Amino acid sequence: MQNKTAELLAAEPASEESASEPSKLPKVAFWLLTFGLVVLMLAWVLLPNKPADNWFSKSVTEYSIVSSAGLNEVSPEDVDAILQDYMGASFWDVPIEVIQGRLNQLDWVVTSEVTRVWPNQLKIHIFEQQPLARWGEAGLINQEGRVFFPRSLSGYENYMVLDGELKNSRAILQRFQEIAPLFQEQGFMVIGLSQKNGDIWRIELANQQQLILKEVDWEAKLQQFFQAYPQLTEAVRKSAQTFDLRYSNGFVIAQKGD
Repeated sequence: MQNKTAELLAAEPASEESASEPSKLPKVAFWLLTFGLVVLMLAWVLLPNKPADNWFSKSVTEYSIVSSAGLNEVSPEDVDAILQDYMGASFWDVPIEVIQGRLNQLDWVVTSEVTRVWPNQLKIHIFEQQPLARWGEAGLINQEGRVFFPRSLSGYENYMVLDGELKNSRAILQRFQEIAPLFQEQGFMVIGLSQKNGDIWRIELANQQQLILKEVDWEAKLQQFFQAYPQLTEAVRKSAQTFDLRYSNGFVIAQKGD
């Protein structure tokens, strides 16, 4: 009897220690349940021929157009014509990249972003072209020096005109931004700039006169012109059509009608 009691007393602390240890079963059950739900959701998303309207995926029924500067040239009707092709599609199956590609082909669109808004909407973010000048007879150039050709130039007929090879569009825009302030300081307004043969510049002024100069030493040549112009007689200034600054010792004046 004493031996039995001693055995019970000796075993009692071990029993208390084992009772204090938390069971691992609830944690295992939790992770198994979580894993099962994830697998179930993925299986449902990837399941072919599932109904468009279900507890997890509704049909796309509406969209909204977002533009930080507002839409001035992009037609909402053109956007709607594209989006209507996807109304009724499953929320998760609607082809976002395809829609963006089609929107990017619209007139005046620089790029677009399409995002899903659960449960049944699409948000369309349109980035519209911001033209700075005309390019040649049929194009426009934006603030980044990129040229685009919209269907119509209506409303932009009086913009300044830049022209040259498309691959040089950024350099031509940069040169315009350099020379325009120089002429403005002298009381002239530049309304056009073109580059020919890679190194010949033609500058059009608002007074219907033009200047021709080479890329080499163009700044020095312009300063010589600005210094010499006030010394010309009024009759010469009024009759002058073109100032050719490509000469090393001065410039040649072509009169109107020559």
